[in-house]
Amino acid sequence: MDDKILVVEDEIITAEHIKLALKNQGYQVVSLLISGEEAINKVEDTEVDLVDGHQFKG
Repeated sequence: MDDKILVVEDEIITAEHIKLALKNQGYQVVSLLISGEEAINKVEDTEVDLVDGHQFKG
């Protein structure tokens, strides 16, 4: 798969588990970030297919 995923998770151990699970399924994890603000900044200059996370307010 060529799907690129950006993971937003503030618990680093959980983020690493998510990354490993996604990679094992053939996905490319482009970044692990800890906040929604970081994710918004990252997607402005990086092409991704999916942003996974619960760190967004509003």
